Amino acid sequence: MKFTEEEIRENVIVPASVEMELIRLVEEKLNQCGVFYRVYSRIKKASSLERKYNDKEYDNDKKIQDLIGLRINLYFKDDSDIVKDIMENLFALDGEWVEKQVDTTSFEPIKLNGVFRLPEYLCTKISPATWNMAIDKTFEIQLKTMFFEGWHEVEHDMRYKNKQLWSRYESYSRRFNSIVATLELCDNAMIDLLEDFAYKLYKNSDWEGMLRMHFRIRLSEQKLYDELIPVLADNEKRIGKALFKFSRRQLIEMLSGFYRDIPISVNMIVSLINDRVLQDPQVKEICRKHRVYHDGVSEAAGEKSKRNLKKMTAYPVYNNRVTIDYANDNKKHTFEKAAKIIYFWVRDKFNPVFGSIPKDLSSIDLKDNGYSVKVDYKEESIKIDTLHIDDDVAGRMWNTRARLYIDGDVIRLEVSTFLNDISEITDDERVNNFSGPSFYSRICNDDEIRVRDVQKFKDYAKIIKGDKNPENALYELILNPNRFAPVVLIVYKSENGEDFDKSWLGNYWSSNLARWVRYYAHVYESDIRDASKLSGILEGETVLKEGVYLFFQMDEPGMVEYYSKEDIIGWRQVPGENGVTLSKSTEGCDAFMNDLVRKIKKNNIK
Repeated sequence: MKFTEEEIRENVIVPASVEMELIRLVEEKLNQCGVFYRVYSRIKKASSLERKYNDKEYDNDKKIQDLIGLRINLYFKDDSDIVKDIMENLFALDGEWVEKQVDTTSFEPIKLNGVFRLPEYLCTKISPATWNMAIDKTFEIQLKTMFFEGWHEVEHDMRYKNKQLWSRYESYSRRFNSIVATLELCDNAMIDLLEDFAYKLYKNSDWEGMLRMHFRIRLSEQKLYDELIPVLADNEKRIGKALFKFSRRQLIEMLSGFYRDIPISVNMIVSLINDRVLQDPQVKEICRKHRVYHDGVSEAAGEKSKRNLKKMTAYPVYNNRVTIDYANDNKKHTFEKAAKIIYFWVRDKFNPVFGSIPKDLSSIDLKDNGYSVKVDYKEESIKIDTLHIDDDVAGRMWNTRARLYIDGDVIRLEVSTFLNDISEITDDERVNNFSGPSFYSRICNDDEIRVRDVQKFKDYAKIIKGDKNPENALYELILNPNRFAPVVLIVYKSENGEDFDKSWLGNYWSSNLARWVRYYAHVYESDIRDASKLSGILEGETVLKEGVYLFFQMDEPGMVEYYSKEDIIGWRQVPGENGVTLSKSTEGCDAFMNDLVRKIKKNNIK
């Protein structure tokens, strides 16, 4: 396939939000691990794509895979393999990593390239015509070190693009190679220097310095607890030696497994390694006393003044009931996979506190000050009930409950989150704290598991148009008494009976909404003329009107709300009204979306 630059500009449209979302996902995960890095990105320009089409033959079997590219520059060479594994756990790798091969007589920047599947919710934000241009739904991640970064740009623009010129002046090419070789030596020398320094600090019993140099990750400025210093120096316990010998890679992998943001400090490192491996009771007690996983802030000694005790009230802030599909009658396999996702969430979240949660699926019942974990695991059911202290707000606790069970031919999943607080929590505050456990999204995003509420959830808007997608499915969904999640129907006029006129709302508005409310609401799009069957639901209306319909559960009064095109375009958020905290989108369609999402969340937490 060959395309002109004009054709590419017209058809290949990638919103900047796609690029920004990929960066956010990568940075969030790497920050969680403490790795030193910088991320750069680009979307291929039309001119670059045109050259690519001209240089190689692309078709439906061989597609362009790097429409979007991320480059992760690492401070340390040995982080390449670590970050490679982190990226594979974050995204779906398409094929194998490719390392640029160079012969032994030349020196060039070493690059590691991996192609990954683009998340479906991001694919829907890109113009549909893109996928007809021999372009794959993938993006590229390139890994290399900071030492090579600047010279790589020089090498690419000055030498790679002028190969014939350099080939005629070999002496200059050799001098260039020698510079690159020196940079490679610097990569290795820096790691060797820091590790030698760590050993020196270890021999001098400078435990905090040793931890910082040996592990080489981003750490807070928090000092090592005074109580830990003699414990690490104890020759009989040999805790200090064990920490020095502990694998840096293993530590980063442990940090990557956390599903919540925990400040990384030297004390947190000691506690984490001890909880997972060393199991020294003295270290455990010291770190627990300092509440190390809460940034090491100790409780104030004693009460400053007499206070009346307040009763703690449980406020629901998340509630969902779904069923799970299973393929090839493999009900047991699907149940066990979902059960493991739930159990591993429990283990990863609470093992730093208890340090004794079994690796394999088990029934457990553990309690400690402010924390409790109960797992009831049977052959065809698993039930969890967890409680933990809020990281930031005093007098607040979080309670997560879930039940996964086989009910005849159906696998059911019920998930609830409760905010327990000594203060009164308003409905708007509950919406602001809307929070489902991460294991639910992990189950929903698993390739082998399909979650449904009467119908399967999608992270994109389903389209009703003419005879291609009859409205029966939507009609039955709305009227089904077992439906739990709300339904959003966006109604447009069509141009020439073909394309929807989305100009007033924005081409990607529906995709963004569907992504925001995925797994707790259904989003449909329709032409005015293609949803006439719904008129019976809408109090005798014969024709739907352009705008947005919101359907709640059938047994509720006022089950349907309607917002006209004019309402949506002129929508305005008011600070403080309905719990709204003003963001960049204070008016217009995006402001309406913010309020619509709040309505859906409020329905979810009843």
